[in-house]
Amino acid sequence: MRRIRPFAMILQALRLSPLLILGPTLAFAAGDFGTWHGVTVRALDIDRWSLTAMGQMRFRDNSSEPFTYLLGPQLAYRVSPCVQLGSNYTCLAVKPGGRQDFVEQHRWEIEVNPRWAVSDWLTFGLRNRFELAWTEGRSNTGERSRHRPQATIRTKGTGPLESLNFNNEIFYDYDAHRYNQNRFIPLGLNFRVNPHAVFSTYYMLWSVRGSREWLHSHVLGTQLSMTF
Repeated sequence: MRRIRPFAMILQALRLSPLLILGPTLAFAAGDFGTWHGVTVRALDIDRWSLTAMGQMRFRDNSSEPFTYLLGPQLAYRVSPCVQLGSNYTCLAVKPGGRQDFVEQHRWEIEVNPRWAVSDWLTFGLRNRFELAWTEGRSNTGERSRHRPQATIRTKGTGPLESLNFNNEIFYDYDAHRYNQNRFIPLGLNFRVNPHAVFSTYYMLWSVRGSREWLHSHVLGTQLSMTF
């Protein structure tokens, strides 16, 4: 059994990850955009079970203001080569628009994720997640579901570039009884850093439904995925 590394590794990596995209970020500085920086560490992978620790920091207002922190473990079980089940517990600190302080939230998440290998270079996957949330200042829980179809294209002869991916995720809020969020990633790039690490970067159009209209943000994201 491999030893489970502490969450401190994730927090340290989150402090460093913005430096990896400093150049691209400056190129977007003239517009209204945000950046999201995530790290995952797969600390345990035995038979069909895996345990991953994840963390993420999100910035808005031209990437000048942090507004969300996430941290939590993710447990997955491979039912078959085509289906994976998951259970996650996520701790969040979120700063709503117009507020100066953060609001704490805790989420329990369950997932059913099928995938299909169409060929040796093309894979389709569908992440289905249900979330039950406890939010500071609210007496009742919140429920929503998320559904993300994704296509992954594996590349050859492109150096460290290992694959491309494209996805779109929709959110349904069961309290409001409506579809209220969309995350569209037209392109993600995944680079193999070494046998134990993959660095990913992506562009996302993030759309959130307000009381009167949809609000859109441009997001440049990074993800560092490590295994031990």
